[in-house]
Amino acid sequence: MDPAEFATRKQSFGAAADVYDRTRPDYAGDAVAWCLDPAGQAPLRVADVGAGTGKLTAVLLALGHEVVAIEPDEAMLGRLRDRHGGDDRLSTATGAAEDLPLPDEAVDAVICGQAWHWFDEAVVGPEFARVLRPGGVAAAIWNTRDEQVDWVRAWSDVVEEGAHPTGRTLVASEGGPRFGPAFGPREDATFPHEHLLERDDVVRLAASRSYTISLTADRRVALLDAVADLVDSHPDLVGREVVRVPYVVECHRAVRCP
Repeated sequence: MDPAEFATRKQSFGAAADVYDRTRPDYAGDAVAWCLDPAGQAPLRVADVGAGTGKLTAVLLALGHEVVAIEPDEAMLGRLRDRHGGDDRLSTATGAAEDLPLPDEAVDAVICGQAWHWFDEAVVGPEFARVLRPGGVAAAIWNTRDEQVDWVRAWSDVVEEGAHPTGRTLVASEGGPRFGPAFGPREDATFPHEHLLERDDVVRLAASRSYTISLTADRRVALLDAVADLVDSHPDLVGREVVRVPYVVECHRAVRCP
């Protein structure tokens, strides 16, 4: 992906904040707990970087942590504030992962959900280390569609056709995120997860992707029509009002060296 397209797609999500919030999955609590475990018991002070509409923030709060949600897109952050702003354990800030609006050694953990692939890895590693207390943990987590399931693989074939690879693909192909020399060895784990969607939201899920958001209106309609045709015709989906979308939660963590 050329730098101009990467920048466009990275900045595209605010235009689809509503559909993103409606259709994207939350995170499995046991997966998030695993990511943070080396930092100690709740309550921890956790920076949720690239927090989006608050999918991960909600799980962190439910686990009993204090959360600083940091997100560069005001539309996404506005949705997060609408949903969770009444919780006095939450603070929010507009900011980028490469320049976190936090003082040195301010948090016990830094975690990013569905976001590391949009970061400048060489800059973010040292920046995460700066804001972490010694012994704190950095973590990256992704919900990845389980394409061992036939209809999910068919959905991906339709939605991904013509799409340029995202940074997420590059991170995966290079063996996962690299937190940098300020951290100890990276640990990895996976967890099963699923997300319930209404039939029409299985189609709308495709509209939450940066590639789809960035298409011209005509091409976006054509792609979503193709997804709707799949949902109407695939034998595992025909007649279903509610669909269980299976995911594999990919988790990576590393502890900041003393």
